[in-house]
Amino acid sequence: MKIAIFFLLISLWSADKEKPVGATESINLSETFCVGDELVLGNSRIKFSRVISDSRCPESAIVTCIWAGEVKILLEHYEGNELKSRLIIRNSVSEINEFLAGTGVSVGWFEVLPHPEKPENLMQEDYSFKVQISERLARN
Repeated sequence: MKIAIFFLLISLWSADKEKPVGATESINLSETFCVGDELVLGNSRIKFSRVISDSRCPESAIVTCIWAGEVKILLEHYEGNELKSRLIIRNSVSEINEFLAGTGVSVGWFEVLPHPEKPENLMQEDYSFKVQISERLARN
């Protein structure tokens, strides 16, 4: 009798763990994009177009900063070969997630690298955009 109850509990527990049809799962990954790289989402693409400005305080002890500064980046959304929208991001994950609304993708955090070491301008090709991406997948 104990064995029968044990197997009954195991089968109920495993049935409870199955996800219903139409449920969603998420894939989380961290990616690094260089200037010009694109995230492909089916027929859509999000392009890390360029760094517009970088006023972040250098990490060196050469200058004393009153504020931390900001980095502005340009993202572009394409559907097929057609440019649908552009967005300038200023250190805000919520701005990116509003931009990505309806794509099934969201951003947990991002960082623009490298952080300036000296008060000099970096070249566009020196920058990269490191981001944590979550993509919702529908189960069949």
